[in-house]
Amino acid sequence: MNSAGNNSSIHPQWQPEYFGDAIIVNGEAWPKLKVRRRKYRFRIINASNSRFFILFFTNGLQFIHMAFDSTYLGESVMTIEILLAPSKIANVVVDFSKSKTDEAVLANDALYPYPSDDPVNEPND
Repeated sequence: MNSAGNNSSIHPQWQPEYFGDAIIVNGEAWPKLKVRRRKYRFRIINASNSRFFILFFTNGLQFIHMAFDSTYLGESVMTIEILLAPSKIANVVVDFSKSKTDEAVLANDALYPYPSDDPVNEPND
């Protein structure tokens, strides 16, 4: 049996949740995307089985949030962060012409397990 993680008695195939150190985007860890100073539309999908994400740009760029999953919002919403639960989708527009720097990093600020940051191996009372 090939086991890994905090509880090595559980086979990895049956591990109920895993919180790794790298986020994979389109099959690549730590990807980079060169963009022009214009608007881009993104569909962001949280394909993890247990991790929540609070996504934001480190240089303060805002998202124009248009839709969640397959439902458009009544009006677009300007926000500096997006909360994504597992299996949820956010449709956003980002206007890179408003960036004050030449580099924008999309980062995650959510604790894990979300929202309490409780230790994974302790029972929930």
